[in-house]
Amino acid sequence: MATNTILSGYELSSWLTTQLDFFYNNQEGLEKEILISTLKNRLTQTECHPDDSQSLFDYHRLWIAVGDTSRALHTLEQFESSISDTLEGMNQQYFSVLVSYWKTNLYAGHDKDKFIAEGDSLIQKLQAYPNRDHVLYIWDKLIDGCAFLALWDRYRQLYRLKIAYQPQFSEDSVHFIEGQLAILSEDCRSYSTEGNKAEAIASAQKLINRLKEGQSQGKVTQKIWIDNANAIVYQVPEIIDEMINHIKNYAENDWHIAKKRDLDISIKQIEARSKYAQSKLDEAINIGLSANYELMYDTNYFFTMELIDWLIEANQIDKAGEIALDTVLLDLPNVSTHAYKIASRLQNTHPSIYWHLILCWDYCRQLTGFYHDKNPNLAPISDEQKIIIQNAFNETFAAAKQIDSNHVGLEVLEFYYFRQRKNEFNAVDYHKQIVQQCELYFSNANNYRSMGRICAYYRSKAYLEGIESVINAELITASEATENLYISVDLFLSDEEWEQYVDYRKDITTLKIKYQEIAKKQFEHFFETGGNGHFRDGNIHNYSMLLRNISSELCESYNKSPEELIVSSKTAIELSTLAISISPFAEHYYGLFTAYANLKDENAMIESAESLWQFSVRYGFSRFMPQKIVTKFARSLHNQGRHAEIQTWIERLEQWFAWLPREQQEEQNESYFFSRIFLLSHIVTLNPETSALRLEKELTSNPAYWDKDETIALNIACIYRDLEQLDKAVEFYQLALGLAQKYEYQPVIEVAERNLKTIKDRLNTNTNSNQKPWWKFW
Repeated sequence: MATNTILSGYELSSWLTTQLDFFYNNQEGLEKEILISTLKNRLTQTECHPDDSQSLFDYHRLWIAVGDTSRALHTLEQFESSISDTLEGMNQQYFSVLVSYWKTNLYAGHDKDKFIAEGDSLIQKLQAYPNRDHVLYIWDKLIDGCAFLALWDRYRQLYRLKIAYQPQFSEDSVHFIEGQLAILSEDCRSYSTEGNKAEAIASAQKLINRLKEGQSQGKVTQKIWIDNANAIVYQVPEIIDEMINHIKNYAENDWHIAKKRDLDISIKQIEARSKYAQSKLDEAINIGLSANYELMYDTNYFFTMELIDWLIEANQIDKAGEIALDTVLLDLPNVSTHAYKIASRLQNTHPSIYWHLILCWDYCRQLTGFYHDKNPNLAPISDEQKIIIQNAFNETFAAAKQIDSNHVGLEVLEFYYFRQRKNEFNAVDYHKQIVQQCELYFSNANNYRSMGRICAYYRSKAYLEGIESVINAELITASEATENLYISVDLFLSDEEWEQYVDYRKDITTLKIKYQEIAKKQFEHFFETGGNGHFRDGNIHNYSMLLRNISSELCESYNKSPEELIVSSKTAIELSTLAISISPFAEHYYGLFTAYANLKDENAMIESAESLWQFSVRYGFSRFMPQKIVTKFARSLHNQGRHAEIQTWIERLEQWFAWLPREQQEEQNESYFFSRIFLLSHIVTLNPETSALRLEKELTSNPAYWDKDETIALNIACIYRDLEQLDKAVEFYQLALGLAQKYEYQPVIEVAERNLKTIKDRLNTNTNSNQKPWWKFW
């Protein structure tokens, strides 16, 4: 009999990782019985001695994976004490929480009494653990276990404990109200699942009353109403109309048409779900088809998944496949994975071309590394797997052709696959093929024109015939607004392309602006008519970002006269204000600031900077960085004598930098340094001596940056000069002079030489200068 291999420490950790990868990466490639049998043999032939929490967790997970929960539990009990003895303080406390959590999870599958007992122990440990943010997720797992075991009273009790466990807010805060709403919503859902309809309706009515109360306090938004209606629509469809009426009341007469359309789509989705919950399938589908659009906050695309399932239930297989294929082409999270699973199930029983095309897209993306590019942690596909996938692709594609050889989806797939294999072809031949295929495809006005195809066509045409052929060609527009928005952003955007076409920057920008204008018209047509459109037309955030991009282009000064810049900046203010009213975002506030800066409106600029900061602190900075703006308005604050506000912005800048992850701090450190120096230079009036010391400290502690800007040393020299600390002034004037000579910057050379001579003369004559402090000349 073979001797078992004994593993511990790093060797065990590495081995466990390999086995987990083997299990999860072969879910599709191997029969389940073979996969489990192989893994079980490896486990039984290897004696494992985990000596840290991660190894113990991985080891017990592997036993769960092969279906041996008793061995998984035995593993936890066997090694818990020995590992705990090696830990101290909070680490030991955290490990105890984890082991109790793992045991509770194991009991949730089969032993109700032990699940409750271990769960009670776990709750006590959670309550005693000080770092609550690290263990919040455990409450959700406990609650899920209660639902699985139908422990509904305990479910509701634990949900209340979970809300109480989270950070506490004042009773009039939005977060406090949202916690109360979540409890009432879960009460409704759990009572309904339990079969207690009366209590479910009563909980729903309490929820509505609390929403009304929060609305009257100005704490409950339209989105909160919508989210709560969607949360309980399947449980109590009979009272959803009351909620919808309250949601409709939010629409104000001065709302932009985009917001009204967004609200209309949201309400229709709730109505469709309500009809389905009342077994009115046809009505649910009819309403659902008119509301199948991407919404700003719907990042999971659950409604589209539900609509596909309804259509299949109604035996509308082709329509379900058509929508499912669209989600795959757009690569929408969750719903595209849902589409792949449905296609695998239906391709033989319901031979619609859509299911075959969906599977072909999945195979194609596996072969071309699409998934691995999105998630580098995925194991690369082996050569053997590639052969299997390629054969599956060929067979499925051939089957699709047999169903409908003229379907445009076949050409779209072939075109994508060809582009992904670019390196297999001679460059000229590749680009010729792209141009030929695109021109043939564009000749049919009914074909859907995507950003990817249009940009590929332009790039190949520019490669073969020069960029002038693109600039002077008839405009080819995408079928939907969002795609034209993307073209206006991504057309010739890579560094190599910009460098190659730098002389045509103005022409390319003009071309991009045309796409922006087209996208704007398409969005607004969809909003105004309320008619059919493309899936992403409903996302008002895309529309608001389009307005932001147009505003940004209007604020560019490189291709405008001063008079033109004033006019365009005023238009930019209107667009940014509209974007904020539709979908508030940090970049829209930054657009306002930039436009006011162009107009040299100091008060409006300072006010918009304040609004930008307050919004960003609450909702996120997005791509906005404070150092982009502080150098533009610090002088305005200085001119108005508002030096205390400059100090506030220094503190904000430091706060923002401290919030950044370490890798981003490294990226932003240089610009952060110079913007902080700039602000410090503008608060000298408050305390000149302290300012000089702070600047000098910044200078000497950042040797990698200070010698890139000779004005820093010059500023310090000027402060010391006016403080009559002439030796220090000479030191920094000489430093500034050396740097200015290095960079051949004549203005600083002249100032430094003049002041050095003045100080030398003063020292020689022992007289005092009548020169004003330098900061009074800003």
